[in-house]
Amino acid sequence: MNEAEHLRDLGMERSLEKATRVYPTWDGRAYHALKAYIKLGFGYFTCEDAREWIGRNHPMPQAPDKRAWGSLMARAAREGLIEPTGYRKTRSVSRHRGISTLWRRK
Repeated sequence: MNEAEHLRDLGMERSLEKATRVYPTWDGRAYHALKAYIKLGFGYFTCEDAREWIGRNHPMPQAPDKRAWGSLMARAAREGLIEPTGYRKTRSVSRHRGISTLWRRK
């Protein structure tokens, strides 16, 4: 692992830790909702797509930092539920149409 990957993983870990400090069951609830989204098989999707669907269909507290979701996406990939397939611009104003990983269900 190079330094950039290490810092990426550290940032995701810290964001997830903060979310679970504020809402102790957040990570479990969010991951359960993410798996439900993945099982629906929407084809290609970004974390932003998943978060929006979860917000409408699995009401739960918002993580203090949206980067906490990156940890859950990485976990789903490690567990073989999803795989990265490319990139897409986000719709998010706060991300200034930045680039986001495009995923698909395995």
